[in-house]
Amino acid sequence: MQIKQMIRTVMDPTHRKRILLITLVVGLWLSLFNEGGFMVHGPWNAWLGGKIFLNFLTPYVVANLGLLAHGPAQAVPPRATVGPDRKA
Repeated sequence: MQIKQMIRTVMDPTHRKRILLITLVVGLWLSLFNEGGFMVHGPWNAWLGGKIFLNFLTPYVVANLGLLAHGPAQAVPPRATVGPDRKA
């Protein structure tokens, strides 16, 4: 896969939307699980901010690498609808 194709795949709006949702959910969970005590009781400083940033960066990178490892999207023909007047 070429660099241009990789960038096009990652920047596709449907992929970007899904990856940002994954990043938000997993990053929030990681931050609460790993840094929850510091977030509630400890001081907010650059060290804590960096750790929270990495908690969000990690799922973003992993989701993009998974997308790129899957390869280019294959065109899938639409499925025929089955209804009362059509038989499968």
